[in-house]
Amino acid sequence: MDVKLYHTNHLQWGELYYDVSDDKTVLQFAWKDAQVILFASTVAQPEEIVERERKRPAKTSTNAKYIRLVFRDLAVKVLSIPVFIDLYNHFMNGVDRFDQSTSYYSTLRAKRKTWKPLWFFLFNLVLLNCYQLSGFFSKPNTKRGGHKKFLESLI
Repeated sequence: MDVKLYHTNHLQWGELYYDVSDDKTVLQFAWKDAQVILFASTVAQPEEIVERERKRPAKTSTNAKYIRLVFRDLAVKVLSIPVFIDLYNHFMNGVDRFDQSTSYYSTLRAKRKTWKPLWFFLFNLVLLNCYQLSGFFSKPNTKRGGHKKFLESLI
């Protein structure tokens, strides 16, 4: 957190700092993109990088003057970024998609016992995963009602 609070304006794009947590189980990262990004992982390796096309930030964006030094006149540039950042960028909407999909046909009901909401969450997760693995999900001609038809056939 010190890196983000006190050293943000002194870092160049792409600088990476990391340290192991006190209990030696979590790797904590600070990586400079347009902002300093704080990240924690139990599986990421700091040495792993991947080349990705990145878009130049707008002139009005925060810290744009520091980031534009990397891009110069290019609108898009291939840059090296850590693999864990790339994985996050590609899969960050997974939770949102799960919430959206389960909101349409949820089994969750208001309960006072603490274990029941967890059970319904896991049940919804299993139903959604089964739907995505089924043929209902991959049919190209199904415009609407694929998920509903799957649940009806399952019942």
